[in-house]
Amino acid sequence: MQFSDEEDEPTASALPTPSPVKKNKAGKFFGTCQKTIIINLYKKYHLQQPKMKYIDIMMSLSNDTGIGLTTVKRTIRDYRQKGVVCSPNKKKQRLTIIEKIEDFDKNAIRQKIHGFWYRHEIPTLSKVLVAINEDSSLQLYLVLVCIGCWEI
Repeated sequence: MQFSDEEDEPTASALPTPSPVKKNKAGKFFGTCQKTIIINLYKKYHLQQPKMKYIDIMMSLSNDTGIGLTTVKRTIRDYRQKGVVCSPNKKKQRLTIIEKIEDFDKNAIRQKIHGFWYRHEIPTLSKVLVAINEDSSLQLYLVLVCIGCWEI
């Protein structure tokens, strides 16, 4: 660091220049680490300048972190209400195989299987598949292809 002769403070050229703020992309996941950074900066601003207006703190937080104003306000609001910062649940709710098949198709498959028992035959998987694929009204073939059980 360079010091001037008159003072013991560093000159303006010796101070490190801050790197530019990297903006958070819209729609990107916003995790606990980023929320914690916002909360810590909020506490710092609030302790350093207790008379500073709420909106001014929010604006400076948004500018310093590169995170949108609405996201900053929502994060501070959630922290004030709950007292804890948490991430959203990222698990995707996926339909089960039974939920993917429509009721009409389920009943048609059930009738095919009952037909085997009515004819005193044991319904094996290969027999059921042949019977269902012969019936053009059933869409089981498409369902099996979508699920990945049947190759095209």
